[in-house]
Amino acid sequence: MKNENRVFVKEKALNGFSGAWLIPATERRSGVLLTLCEQGFEKCEFATTLATEIKVKVFAVAALCGETPNLNAVISAYNYLIENGYSGKNITLCGSGLLADLCLSVVAALNEQGAQPPCGIVAFAPSAQGLAELKKHKKLALTLGAPKLNRQDIKTVLKLKNFLNIKLGRENKTQWLKLDNAGKMYPATRSEEWSNLFRVSATLTEEIDKEIMQSALNVTARRFPSIAVRLRKGLFWYYLEQLSHPPKILQEKSYPLTRMSKRETRRCAIRVIVYKNRVALEVFHTITDGNGALVFLKSLLAEYLEQKHGLEIPAEKGILARFQNPSGAELEDSFQKNAGSVTAKRKERHAWQMHGTPETAGFLNLTCFNLSVAETIQKAHEYNVSLTEFLAAIMMFALHNLQAEKQPNLFRRKPIKVRVPANLRRLYPSSTLRNFVMFTIPEILPELGDYTFAEICKIVHHKLGTDITPKQMSMKIATNIKSEKLMAARIMPLFVKNFIIKTAFNSVGERQACFTVSNLGAINLPSQIKHYFTRFDFILGAQSKAPHNCGIVSFGDNLYINLIRNICEPDLEMHIYKVLKELGLKVKVESNQSER
Repeated sequence: MKNENRVFVKEKALNGFSGAWLIPATERRSGVLLTLCEQGFEKCEFATTLATEIKVKVFAVAALCGETPNLNAVISAYNYLIENGYSGKNITLCGSGLLADLCLSVVAALNEQGAQPPCGIVAFAPSAQGLAELKKHKKLALTLGAPKLNRQDIKTVLKLKNFLNIKLGRENKTQWLKLDNAGKMYPATRSEEWSNLFRVSATLTEEIDKEIMQSALNVTARRFPSIAVRLRKGLFWYYLEQLSHPPKILQEKSYPLTRMSKRETRRCAIRVIVYKNRVALEVFHTITDGNGALVFLKSLLAEYLEQKHGLEIPAEKGILARFQNPSGAELEDSFQKNAGSVTAKRKERHAWQMHGTPETAGFLNLTCFNLSVAETIQKAHEYNVSLTEFLAAIMMFALHNLQAEKQPNLFRRKPIKVRVPANLRRLYPSSTLRNFVMFTIPEILPELGDYTFAEICKIVHHKLGTDITPKQMSMKIATNIKSEKLMAARIMPLFVKNFIIKTAFNSVGERQACFTVSNLGAINLPSQIKHYFTRFDFILGAQSKAPHNCGIVSFGDNLYINLIRNICEPDLEMHIYKVLKELGLKVKVESNQSER
């Protein structure tokens, strides 16, 4: 069987009805066909043929109780779809014979309840009485003489497709999206040695079944048309194209975040990697930020656990229902929506840049500092700062001490600065799954003398407090948006844009800070599945010119600080460890050095 004719099946048994989702491998139409079957979906070849031929999601519901039509079961299934984000405008009822007649009874019952009715009915071989009633609803219903859909009956297939073009919208060959404002930088700045990747991963209490994980990925990928994508090149801009087939599960490499080549991003710009009891999602940053990637990973894990253990997991705490259609809000470029009318100044002093002996073959050293969340927060509160501010101050203090060690001359020292991302979804009403973060850059000036840790905490606290506000961030967004809206930039060929963006990035981009300190926050999961996990990790790739980056996440009482580097010398890690110990924090250190 060709991939195009495959159907992914997921059964649903809820109060009042039993049914199943049938999702075609190449889904090309929004909406859902609520298909009435005589018994279970497994005996309803009719529903499977609809999914494969029409390329639309089918929800098959057992609509007979013995030989009697079960109106209540169909109403319950319809309400289930409504509760899962569908409206009547994107639900079409479908039945054959006696069940075609039942479709009209469903519409009548919904009208009596004051509920929104479905947008259409497809009736195969209705009874004489049913046919007479359906003719009274010509705009609502399509009647077909055959008892089921036959692939060879081209005329019937075309008639059904034309009807659904009106009711559910025209068939989409592929969905494509413009890059968001932040995403436009990353394709232009990548090189043969470097691509901007990050990783979010989860470690389970049991070994992962790769076959079930692939099945879960097959379902989940279709729910995220802005993440399960490949990067394409146009004349003026890059754009994202939804994958026609789900990506394949990959094997773990010798180290995380191996370079993603241009050829690979043209095929698929994400990687889903399974190793024993760990699943990792690696993402080319053009697609989304850590928050969007975490929603994808959580939804994938929920689908996996549902399929493996038969659980019913609510769509909450960052988990999306996999059988919903994505909302327009999830796909929007929220930068465009929230740009202010006043721009901010771009000029920043260059920060101190560390150097060292490059690792061979692009190897990336990963060091994880594992701390207690409660203990670290308590210590942060002693300095009157938040957890993120406290961790940024630790990094800056370690950098301050390291530079002092390497450069005794006070007046030759350069500013110590770290880049701290702010999740703008907390400032603006946005549920986008695309990039929506901006940076603030606290700094200290070593030429003014030595700093105490308490002084750095105050500097970080006031900088973040001043910058991370809707007004300040709208100015920064406006500055970035302004350049792309210039007519000269819009009509400039892509290769010229790439040259300009890369030149600016190489001369300014990473020199504004020593590295990024990104705290993804606490991982929250529904109570039904929390006990299946032991840890989560968030890892940023190394920078193109500077050797370090830092990703932070917490799960339960465990705080994981993942520091990556592409040089041999672990000097910064040693200074971070010293700072943590001087603060009286208990820390466990892990490294991938033994995996080489």
